Amino acid sequence: MLPAETADVTIVSGLASAASLVETIENAGFEAKPRADDGHAAQRSGDQHETWTLIGAMVLSAPFLVNMIYEIATGMPLLAPWLQLLLATPVFLVAGARFHIGAYKALRAGAANMDVLVSLGSIAAFGLALWRMAQGHAHHLTFEAAALVIAFVLFGKWLEARARRATGGAVAALASLRPPVARILKDGVETESPVDAVKAGDRLAVRPGERIPADGVIVSGRSEIDESMLTGESRPVARGPGEEVAGGSVNGAGRLEIRATTVGSASRLSRIIRLVERAQSSKAPIQHLVDRSRLDLRAGGRRARGCDLHRLAVAVGAMSRPRSSTPSACSSSPAPARSGWRRRRRSQSAWARARAPAFW
Repeated sequence: MLPAETADVTIVSGLASAASLVETIENAGFEAKPRADDGHAAQRSGDQHETWTLIGAMVLSAPFLVNMIYEIATGMPLLAPWLQLLLATPVFLVAGARFHIGAYKALRAGAANMDVLVSLGSIAAFGLALWRMAQGHAHHLTFEAAALVIAFVLFGKWLEARARRATGGAVAALASLRPPVARILKDGVETESPVDAVKAGDRLAVRPGERIPADGVIVSGRSEIDESMLTGESRPVARGPGEEVAGGSVNGAGRLEIRATTVGSASRLSRIIRLVERAQSSKAPIQHLVDRSRLDLRAGGRRARGCDLHRLAVAVGAMSRPRSSTPSACSSSPAPARSGWRRRRRSQSAWARARAPAFW
């Protein structure tokens, strides 16, 4: 899982393309699309849609909570079956559509994720409620299970997206420190150009109060530079000719002319942004341990499942009848025939010997 829901992928020219990469990811049961320049606007629109979907699901599911409490207290349902069907259907079909679609893609790819669990649970509850309703039953319908499961999972997804937006705000705040334009000096004439057009070696003019567009060295002028974005020190630092300045820092009262040294992704601010994004996308060491343990258990579980069932059957059978001396496929050598009470007697003796020092 990618906490920031973004990934930087390097594609070897001629071997693959962005379209083929997106198609491969979608065939695996996930969603992917190239990062757009207006991604923040699209993300805000998607967040608003999810918020309104959650509100609708919660409003339609709230009566089921009241109905459950009333039915437990009185033994009679408060809501009529047709009203339960009317409330649960929009939640199941509209709010739960994302889970049903995700489950279909995952199962088509031969995988299983949380969407499969939510979709199967809600489908089973909704189908059982329809079957009991068709049989004429008015009690113990499971419409509330189908609606509440989807509503609560949507609420968890909304909380997760909210936390992700909060962490993504740090990257957006860092990116906003870079000025959109820079004043490039050519033959003594200032020309405003996008900051991405600045190249190493260009001479830049920085007026009082403006942010420095790129890392560089002061050629002429003196001023006090606010470098709190880099050092955390709130007090401005005096800078003069020959001294280095960092892009994104704020110029003081003097006019400066600087020569750009590092621009674009090589600048200090860009490196800080990449480090923050990498920290948000990485997992804690304990999470790596959990993932590795889960994979080991999953791989070992497939191999040992048959042997575990065999050992369980032998253990249960040994309590009531003597164990057969027939060798098992799960054991390397045939075990000697022993009756159940002898095995228990030997186990109890071994346990007593192991615990004896503790009593003394």
